[in-house]
Amino acid sequence: GKDWRVNYRRGVKLFEEKLPTVLSPEALEAINAPEQGFKKLLSGRTEIYVDIEAVASPVLQTEAFAQSPIIRIGILEQIATHTFLHKSHQDRAHALADVLKAMKEEGLFGHYWERARE
Repeated sequence: GKDWRVNYRRGVKLFEEKLPTVLSPEALEAINAPEQGFKKLLSGRTEIYVDIEAVASPVLQTEAFAQSPIIRIGILEQIATHTFLHKSHQDRAHALADVLKAMKEEGLFGHYWERARE
């Protein structure tokens, strides 16, 4: 029942395509940088800021935001990421693909991601 003001980072195609399907255009505002989004949250000029965790989390760990009351409230979507290799390394492509597949099956990506966030 509340008209939320939602910011998202400009240029992220996923946000630009999906957010207007669930929110009115008047509720949305594109901003240029995560720091701007977090400052708007802290000042009360917006209620929600949407960004990619790999971009937002490091900013929240900076001195400017480390002690702020900003909290992550949920994951809206998980997307596939892809690994690309320069053609000069094509002889290693199959071995690298096998290692990445094994790491995924063992859950190592999630483990390393959590360790990196600490």
